[in-house]
Amino acid sequence: MNRLSLRPWPLLRLLAALALVAVPILTFWNLHLINKGRRPITFAQPLVGVTLNQKIEWSWQAFLKGDLQKAISERVIEAIPTRYFLVRLNNELRFRFFDEPSIPDLFIGAGRQLSAKTYLNEYCQRRSGLAKERAETVLPALLQIQSHYQANNAVFIYLITPSKIAHLPQHFVDRWPCRSSEAERAGFVPEYVAYLRAKGIIVVDAAGLVHGLKTALKTDLFPPGGIHWDQLGAGNAMLAVVDEINRQAQTALVARPSLTYSKSSDIPPTDRDLAELMNVLWPPIDYKIPRVQFQRERPCSGRPEQTIKAAIVGSSFSNTIAEQLIEGTCLTNLRLFFYLMLETYGGSPFRVLQKNPTNADLDSLRHVQIMIMEENESFAGQSNFIEALRKLIATR
Repeated sequence: MNRLSLRPWPLLRLLAALALVAVPILTFWNLHLINKGRRPITFAQPLVGVTLNQKIEWSWQAFLKGDLQKAISERVIEAIPTRYFLVRLNNELRFRFFDEPSIPDLFIGAGRQLSAKTYLNEYCQRRSGLAKERAETVLPALLQIQSHYQANNAVFIYLITPSKIAHLPQHFVDRWPCRSSEAERAGFVPEYVAYLRAKGIIVVDAAGLVHGLKTALKTDLFPPGGIHWDQLGAGNAMLAVVDEINRQAQTALVARPSLTYSKSSDIPPTDRDLAELMNVLWPPIDYKIPRVQFQRERPCSGRPEQTIKAAIVGSSFSNTIAEQLIEGTCLTNLRLFFYLMLETYGGSPFRVLQKNPTNADLDSLRHVQIMIMEENESFAGQSNFIEALRKLIATR
């Protein structure tokens, strides 16, 4: 009996010895692969949102500053084949047993709804009079921008997009020290929009629209594992934008498609961005999301919408609606200027077209036929790209 019970131990010792030898061997091999620009051998998916400065500068200056040592250390750490697995395992245990996020700004709400502390902090600091203060601050720039496009017979829309915290406050506010009242929080966007409209700014309130649809459609329009609105929320906002474009043009400048949707378990990256950012072994993406389909009256080929020059200047909440305008209304010349100067998106399939737009690209914004300026409600009246566009229009 004893002799039989001892038999596995030599095998286990052999496996442990092989593991001790294999890790440094694979690490050196991974260093070779990384130097060749190839993906290293690992036991888990690469970490999301983690970037390493792997450029090695072989110089005495880099050595004396410590940059050389740091770069070598980072490259060796990335080459360790078990690194991704161990990091994800640690994050998984913290999340599953303690509801602790792996990144400082991530917040886990009731039902493991994910959001960012930045949005939650803004929502809980809303107070009486804040909407008017924000609106008064941004009003001069918006008036100048809108006047420019109206003087050139172009369409201008100021689009307010919704935040997840404002859409699903019941999952978060009880877990956060909210100093404001529910009335102050809920009244911010209506007051902000009403003030700007009273001053003549053309606003499409997609935030109010989407928050209202939650009750009308009896479904949430933000995914549990994502920070951005889903396709259904963005799709309904897109139709509201089309209606406003045609109202200003006093004609069917852009054909309005019909919208249908179905639920899917195939979660695209935009609906699980926070879940992936947690870098756990099994991201919490066991939910369904609406996948939107647009029905056009006829194919895009030869339609007049293809010749319209249109642009959106805005945040990451603009991506889905920009893609839907291209696919659903045939505005194939539409370009999204991400935070104005970071990147341009467009095309079909929708993608990054260019990093850091050139002066010529930016100058083209002065002459578009449709300009959509987007801000999320959490940052309404605070985005630097609004003033930057105003200056661009004024100085060129």
